[in-house]
Amino acid sequence: MWALVLLSLFHWQEAIFPYQQFLQGLLALLILFFAYKTLNSAAKTLPFVITFNQQGEWSYLGKETAAQWQLTEKSRLTDWLLWIQLTSPVDTNQSHWLLVFKDQVSEADYRRLCRAILYQQQSKER
Repeated sequence: MWALVLLSLFHWQEAIFPYQQFLQGLLALLILFFAYKTLNSAAKTLPFVITFNQQGEWSYLGKETAAQWQLTEKSRLTDWLLWIQLTSPVDTNQSHWLLVFKDQVSEADYRRLCRAILYQQQSKER
């Protein structure tokens, strides 16, 4: 994305206004600065672990934080995308939506998530 933004700066028509090259250079430096800052902070983030079971209990464990969530029956699945709604077991008004694309996780993990979503939907129908 950063490369596209940077390249789009130099795709302007020439000599539209005075000092155009100076402005393009200045904007290019700003884009490079923010790209470096973003990529550097992303490299410093530590991996996290997510575990879940078929009953829809979702545990998040990071270096400094841990949280428990519950998968809801409002979650949906398709062949290439999962819409996952998680609610807090403590406060049901607190919820998060996640999009999980099929190529983001392994085939086995994608199928496990699908089974958990189906289990939640079927358990609420009873």
